[in-house]
Amino acid sequence: MELRDVQHGDTTITVLDISDASGFDQGDLPPGYEPEIAWAVTPEVVVVGYGQAFVESVLDAGPGPSLADDARVSGLLDRVGDENLSFTFLDLRAARELVEPLMREGMSPEEWSQYETEIKPFLLPFDAMAASLEKDGDLDRGSSVITVTKP
Repeated sequence: MELRDVQHGDTTITVLDISDASGFDQGDLPPGYEPEIAWAVTPEVVVVGYGQAFVESVLDAGPGPSLADDARVSGLLDRVGDENLSFTFLDLRAARELVEPLMREGMSPEEWSQYETEIKPFLLPFDAMAASLEKDGDLDRGSSVITVTKP
């Protein structure tokens, strides 16, 4: 593994290249993806993501539509507390829909059929997850919520 710093404007992006990690096969990645984790910290944002390009795109994002404008996200933020030190949102449905085609490629038709009938029906209702952390005197308090929908 290799760790390197890359300047992006006034911000330093740290990139961890995992291409030589034991058991890693770069052929498993979709085209255009690099085997790296990157992060950067500014006074406005902390970004951790898959690849230098993702972190750069977050740092370069200007005003305009954002997750904060999304009704699902803002509704979840209201439920976990909008006065916080941190906020995490995960679109569980979108994550499942992103991963399923990758899973299917590595499964036999029988295994995929079993997933579709025995596992997926239990995952379909999971919609989103949100969590926040707030300072309460000497305590750090966390709140989280997982939403489900009718399949």
